[in-house]
Amino acid sequence: MEDMFRAQQQAEEEFKQKIRTDLRQNVQAILTLKGEGRVGVQDLEQEAIYYSCDILLHQKAEAGYMPADQIISDIIKCVTDVMQELFPKDYTARHAAFAQEGVRINLTQAPNMQQIVNRYYDKIYQRY
Repeated sequence: MEDMFRAQQQAEEEFKQKIRTDLRQNVQAILTLKGEGRVGVQDLEQEAIYYSCDILLHQKAEAGYMPADQIISDIIKCVTDVMQELFPKDYTARHAAFAQEGVRINLTQAPNMQQIVNRYYDKIYQRY
C-alpha cells in the first residue's frame, strides 16, 4: 500500500513539474510578445485558464468524454498551484478560484474552445 501511495505521489510531482516547465515557457513567450512590464495579472489568469482548458480538452479528445468533475478540479488546482508558486506576489488564491470558474465556463459555453486555445498559443508563440 505504501508503494502505491509513493508511486501516486511521484506521478503527481512529475505532472506538476511538466506544468511548471510549460507555464514558464508560456509566460516567457508572453513576455517576449508583449515586452517586459507589459504583462499583467490578467495575462497570468488567461494563461492558467487556457492551459487548464487545453489539458482537459486533450484528455477529452483521447478518452472521448470530458473527465469527471473532481479530475477537472484537481487539474485546475494543480495548474493554479504552480502559478501561485511561480508568481506568489501576483497570482493569488482569488485568481485560482476565478480559474476554477473560468475553465468550466469556457468549456461549457465555447464549443470551439480548442480552436480558441490553439489561436492563443499560435499568437503567443508567433506561429501565424
